[in-house]
Amino acid sequence: MKKNVVWIVIAVVLVIGAGVGGYFLGVNQGKSQTASARDQFMTERFGNTQPGTGTTGGSMPGGQGFVGRLGTGQGGQATIGTIKEIQGNTLIVSTAQSELKVEIDDNTSITMFAEGSVSDLKAGDRITIGGQVQGDSMTATQIQLIPEMQ
Repeated sequence: MKKNVVWIVIAVVLVIGAGVGGYFLGVNQGKSQTASARDQFMTERFGNTQPGTGTTGGSMPGGQGFVGRLGTGQGGQATIGTIKEIQGNTLIVSTAQSELKVEIDDNTSITMFAEGSVSDLKAGDRITIGGQVQGDSMTATQIQLIPEMQ
């Protein structure tokens, strides 16, 4: 009888251990798939990632995290934020960690499910920006409006 109880306890411990191990394995797999999908999305939007830079740990001013250094076809970077203010061809954009001054020039593409222009942007819009960073300023090569969720 004692032998049976010991085997039952061992079996229960093994089942619980397998369940906990499977849970953590699944969580790690989900994180990996999410990172892969995010990287693919950003690469499709802004071009190929630069070798050795990846998309974790961001190098944008204020350390935007997951966006990081992404290629915009010219070795640029990308970030996501909300327009706080518009001053002519300069946007003040709030990101997760800081504010970023974004310069718009004649080469900046603004898309909103159709080609757009600076006059289509307004404070409070959420945007994705790709471009060249110098110090705490960015010259945008592409801006994409993020539609509001209803």
